[in-house]
Amino acid sequence: MKFTLSILGLLLATSIFAQSEIDYREPLTYDDNGAVVFSKIMKFPDKSKSELFALGQEWFIKKFLFGSETMEIENEEIGKLMKRGYFPYRTNPMMQELNGELTHIISISIKDGKIKVDLEELYIVGPVTIITAVDQVYFPRSAHDVFGDDALYKRNGKARKVRRRHKEAVLKYWYDTLNSIQSFMASAEDNADW
Repeated sequence: MKFTLSILGLLLATSIFAQSEIDYREPLTYDDNGAVVFSKIMKFPDKSKSELFALGQEWFIKKFLFGSETMEIENEEIGKLMKRGYFPYRTNPMMQELNGELTHIISISIKDGKIKVDLEELYIVGPVTIITAVDQVYFPRSAHDVFGDDALYKRNGKARKVRRRHKEAVLKYWYDTLNSIQSFMASAEDNADW
């Protein structure tokens, strides 16, 4: 019985403090103004610009994971879809509430046979240190200020825990968004002849 309880305790401890599948050491990309941006080009060689535009509109309607504000730009002539959104997440694995939030603009630029997905104007709302007051008001800070190359690491070369968790949450959201777009476009190809 003691052996079983110790094994269960070990499993619980490792599951709570397990390494994330996202590597916070992944290098960031910056725009000309020094802001953090994420960008990815995806190829769909069998799709025309108008088909990709329609699928992009449909993805935003069906799959854009969380609410979006009034900023919506859709222009088929120039091939651009854009929305402002937010993504809440947790910065402490021991807490139940979501205390971090990413506000961003996601845009899809479209050409024949390919799309470019951009995540830009990233602002973080939430704690950036372990010791914070309970009633503290958080103000939006640019992603560069929260987990940029200068802000993430301490003098000894280790990453600050809360800032690392912000970066891991944003990276996970980025990869989940890319996977959602990729699978949505692929399933649209499979269901074209229903």
